[in-house]
Parts: sequence; structure tokens; C-alpha cells
Amino acid sequence: MKLRSATVGLAATGYEAELDAPNSSPPGVDVADCHPRAAHPYPVILLPGTSYTVAETWQALGPILANAGYCVYGLNYGQTTLTTATGGGGVPGVKLVSIETTHDEVVTPYQSAFLDAPGAVNVTLQDQCPADGTDHLGIAYDAVPLQDVVNALGPDSPGFAPQCGLTLPDGHALAVRSGDGSELPGVTDRHLSRYHRPHLPTP
Repeated sequence: MKLRSATVGLAATGYEAELDAPNSSPPGVDVADCHPRAAHPYPVILLPGTSYTVAETWQALGPILANAGYCVYGLNYGQTTLTTATGGGGVPGVKLVSIETTHDEVVTPYQSAFLDAPGAVNVTLQDQCPADGTDHLGIAYDAVPLQDVVNALGPDSPGFAPQCGLTLPDGHALAVRSGDGSELPGVTDRHLSRYHRPHLPTP
């Protein structure tokens, strides 16, 4: 599945956009005239971490989903006390998917991020890719969970297995490419978050 578009760009386009306009929506997110397509009739709403913004959290996933044909929107709710579906009953008819890393140093134990609801799917990143050392801050930019998200939204293949790369705990990732050499969704040359920007290459 190719998730590229001349109008939105790749994940790297999102990183560049945030450097230029740090408070703006990622490319392809909050497009006012977006109309859902038959293949993806429901919009995707991206919610950032509690004290972060859509721009800080979704510069990688936003363009990827827009390229795939989704109408994507982001909501900034600021620093509030939130309740989640964790430990709750979920919402009838809504599929819940939680993707977590064993290297999460913020949510501890990491299993507390998982959802206890009928039909909920809980994915441990290292069960898929044991060499992936991504942490709490990096999971929104890591190529493997980005592939998981695209699959969960559709086609939702039961035997889906993402293509793995080596991601080191400090946030660097080796290039992840498919068999024909094309780049896979997500970060390819560098694994970046707002905390890893000093590693951005000089243009």
C-alpha cells in the first residue's frame, strides 16, 4: 500500500512543517474541504498527549493518514484531567486499539495503557518487533506503530505483521524499507520527536 501524495507528503514533510510553523496543524490535518471517500467513510480524530498539541504529536501520522485517503482532524484540549476507556466498558460498536511499548518510562507499568473492554485489541510493540526500543515519547513517530494504526483503520488484516527495523532507546531508527526498496510509512532515516530535533540533518 502506497501512502504517498504530491499534495501532502511523507512524515518528513510534517517535521519540516512544524519547524516552520510550530503551532499549525500537520500537513493534511484539519483540511476544511475534505470529504470522506467511499473507501474511508469515517473521519479520523487525532488527540495528543495531555500536555501536548496536535502539532507536537501527530506530524508523522497526520500526513500518512491523509495520504491514505482519510479526512483527518486534530483536537487540542490543553492540560486537563481526563478519563479514558482504560478499565472501562468501552463504547458499543467502536473498536478500541491500544499500542504500547515495554520501554515506556512514563506509563508504568506499561500494561496499564491497555484497554479492558469487549473487543479491545492491545498490541505490545516488542511482541511484533523485539529489537524496537522506542519509548513513550517516540511511539507516535516510530514506523512500526504507524503501520499498526494504518492497518487497524483498514484493511484490519487479522494476520498483519509490520515490517520491523532496529529502533534504539534514544530514538534513532535505521531505515525501514520494503522488499522493492520503497520507504515504508513513518520515519525512515531518523526517528524524531520534539526531543530529538538536534539530530535533524542540515538542508
